[in-house]
Amino acid sequence: ELVTIFDKRNFEILGRYVDMKYNHMLFDFDVQMNIEMNYVDEEKLPSKITYQGNWDIPMKKEERASFLILHKDYRLGKRQ
Repeated sequence: ELVTIFDKRNFEILGRYVDMKYNHMLFDFDVQMNIEMNYVDEEKLPSKITYQGNWDIPMKKEERASFLILHKDYRLGKRQ
């Protein structure tokens, strides 16, 4: 499943939600991602990214991960 959120004023993408699942004898995975975008000085940049998922491949240890990235200050690296 892929859901996209648009800015209705100009149809620019403001966010996406992705839900991917696959189950097979060789491998399976279940992953959800959410990306939110915001305008910073008229430039659209990611402000929040979430990820939760697991991967299972035979002969390897199952991998599970979950994280949240928040980015609110894009002034880093710019002269003030």
